[in-house]
Amino acid sequence: MLCSIAMRFAFAALCAVALTACARDSKADRAAIDAVVAEFNAAIAVNDHPRILAAFTPNGEYASEDRPPIPIAQALKETPPKRLPWDERTALRIHIDTVRFPAPGLAIVEATQSDSQPTTGHLRRWRCTFHVMKSGGEWKIVSYRDRES
Repeated sequence: MLCSIAMRFAFAALCAVALTACARDSKADRAAIDAVVAEFNAAIAVNDHPRILAAFTPNGEYASEDRPPIPIAQALKETPPKRLPWDERTALRIHIDTVRFPAPGLAIVEATQSDSQPTTGHLRRWRCTFHVMKSGGEWKIVSYRDRES
């Protein structure tokens, strides 16, 4: 009986340690995912192709609206710059709405991107989805999809 109680306490302590470690890992993973999405957004805002590519896995892909996905390197060659020096739109903003972890090392990020044009008052808002994975100890974007909301 005493052994059974001691085993239960030991098991409970082990579970508490494991849950604390998982929570710490989840917070660290979430912070790293937030950082890679923010880096992608910042690089897009200034048309910095090397920074955009660095945020993706080597075989990462990009799809906009209803177009089929293409490799990110090809998308950067084919897509006109998102921001030009004389652009009157406000800075591109991104808000992460949800992050789901369907498996260890994999996450699905749902976000809202937006900007506006102060001279016309036009506000643009669109939804995007990032699939990210832990690669070599750091989180990288596997795919990006956007669509008008």
